[in-house]
Amino acid sequence: MCGKLGDIDQTHYSSSYSLVFEFHSDWRQGNNTGFRGTYRFLSQKMFETQGNLKPGTLCDYQFFSGSTNHSRGKFYSPQYPSTYPKDIKCTYRFMARYNERVKVMFEHIRLQRGDLR
Repeated sequence: MCGKLGDIDQTHYSSSYSLVFEFHSDWRQGNNTGFRGTYRFLSQKMFETQGNLKPGTLCDYQFFSGSTNHSRGKFYSPQYPSTYPKDIKCTYRFMARYNERVKVMFEHIRLQRGDLR
């Protein structure tokens, strides 16, 4: 992490069971006061997609109304809340019953500038 404080994300998540931070100061002397932070260990179960993973895929899910998913659930991008992996394509297929419609709401979306198309 480097740059101005306003340019650095204030919250970071690991993509697996460990997270390492290294801090280095630059050559300039200044009146720096350090930092303060908090940490929390989160269960991976908090971020598990509640659909059915298609066999042989990493992140292709199917959701069926009336099945074990019932009428609502949660879904996540791979490694959420950590960064999205490179070169991966995921499919989330929602299948309602004949007399139903599907409603999808995104609670958090964060894209890179190049992803805005």
